[in-house]
Amino acid sequence: INPPEAFAETARQAQQLVEHDPSRLVLMGVTPSRPATGYGYIRHGAALEGAKGAVGVESFHEKPDRATAESYIAAGGTSWNCGIFTWSAQRILMALVEHQPELATGILTIRHALGTDDYHNVLTNVFERIKAISIDHAVLEHSSDTCLLEASFDVTVVDSSHCVIRSDTDHLVGAVGVEGLVIVQTSDATLVARRDDEEGLRRLVEKLQEQGRDDVL
Repeated sequence: INPPEAFAETARQAQQLVEHDPSRLVLMGVTPSRPATGYGYIRHGAALEGAKGAVGVESFHEKPDRATAESYIAAGGTSWNCGIFTWSAQRILMALVEHQPELATGILTIRHALGTDDYHNVLTNVFERIKAISIDHAVLEHSSDTCLLEASFDVTVVDSSHCVIRSDTDHLVGAVGVEGLVIVQTSDATLVARRDDEEGLRRLVEKLQEQGRDDVL
């Protein structure tokens, strides 16, 4: 994120939006500089009265392919979703109760256990059962109080078509003619997976846990 001063100023503006109207769920959006495929896109709604740089949200769009990203940019009125949010703790909890009641129940159960001897057991047992879902899908796409603050900073985004390669040993890892992969080499295991297949990674972790292979997790 650069420059950091611009990020700090945008964060202050987001705080002021929430202080002025505590019902607001504010997310920061960055003006696309190229048709990146590593971010979701947000379609702007109407400008918020008396809130410079803030707009309503018309729609959310998942990480697109390049052609779709190009069409979003050509149409205008879109921002990258950089996943930075501002809201009050009470407001987001109320939104979860409204839109994701089961998830909210789990969070409240954990909160009520804070400071008790049973906290760690409650945290472990309840957290494992909580639905894995992004806050965008869980709340922001459904709430009429969601708004976007156009950020004055730039971000560096890594396209999902790029590969991430890491080795914790001296073992050389070479990759030619591939894209969109995560390749991780350690002393006792190797992972090769699509960057966008989070569900597949979750299933792999569950399978390894079932097999008692916590040593490689």
